[in-house]
Amino acid sequence: MKKIPAIFLFIALFCGSAMAQLSFDVTLKQDIKLDDISGSQEGTTKDEVYSTWDFGSVKKGRTVEHEFIFTNNTAKVIKIVNLDTSCGCAVSEVAKKVISAGESAAIKVKFDSSDYLGPVKQYVYMHTDDQESPLYKFVIKANVYK
Repeated sequence: MKKIPAIFLFIALFCGSAMAQLSFDVTLKQDIKLDDISGSQEGTTKDEVYSTWDFGSVKKGRTVEHEFIFTNNTAKVIKIVNLDTSCGCAVSEVAKKVISAGESAAIKVKFDSSDYLGPVKQYVYMHTDDQESPLYKFVIKANVYK
């Protein structure tokens, strides 16, 4: 019987253990369902008002949705002139384009993860007629896995 040097045995055991752990992590992530996706929301800044939503881990090929709530905290009416996205992977829509003082509107965003793998950050731009804050930026994030 041929003897195997101890260092090779150590490497084989270490690599085998790392592969077993990697396999476990991948299997665990595949069990994530669309309804179980976690997220969070941040506040706004004065210069460029924005809000961020993190979809967390999303399986490649899934489409996830989020509704940003925009509240008009000014004393005047704000009109939404246009909504743009930074890519074709995100679609946004708003039903209410004229928002009176104190009222809110929902900005619906859908993100299609089909063309991505790994961390993703995309933007939705809401252009308004407000001279002081003509642009509101909404950020969506996800970590897309196979």
